[in-house]
Parts: sequence; structure tokens; C-alpha cells
Amino acid sequence: MKLAINEEVEQSSFDMDYRDFNGCYSCGWPDYDYEDSETGFGESPVVHQLKESARMFGVEKDEVDLLLDFGYDVEEIELMLNYPNNLHRTIQEVAFEAYGC
Repeated sequence: MKLAINEEVEQSSFDMDYRDFNGCYSCGWPDYDYEDSETGFGESPVVHQLKESARMFGVEKDEVDLLLDFGYDVEEIELMLNYPNNLHRTIQEVAFEAYGC
């Protein structure tokens, strides 16, 4: 809406295009390929951030990958970081299931 000097109300519209800087419709993380410098495999920025956060709790990147491969999602693992003892126990249980050791 626009109010003109002569107090007339003009109605107009605008294009609500929610594209981010990559040209993708944004409702979360931008859609781009992330390449891990150590492995060369692509992973999302969310997973990369989770792995970096997990390192502060003594959880290695491959352990995060193990949990993700076993079916845990990023949000569940983030919640587990609040309880490091339970997280390490869960990693041990998943490793036993996956590798038998």
C-alpha cells in the first residue's frame, strides 16, 4: 500500500521471491556441495558443524558417521551431546552392533 500526497491510497504488489544467494529457495541451509578437506566426500554443512561440535566432547568424526549410518539423525545426536556419558555409551553399543566388538 502506498499513501499518495493527495491522501489517495494506492495498492500495489510485489514479487515475494525467497531465493537465497545461490538461487535456491531457502528454508534452511543453502543447497550447495560441501567437500570435506580430509576425505573429499561431500557432506552437508549441518553434518560438518555437528562433527566440529562433537569434537569438543571427545567424539571423533567417524563416530558421528557411525551414529548417522546407524539411523540417528543430526538433531538426536545434538541432543546426546548434552549428556556425554550417555553419548559415549550409545557409541559403544552401536559399535558393538555394527562391528561385533
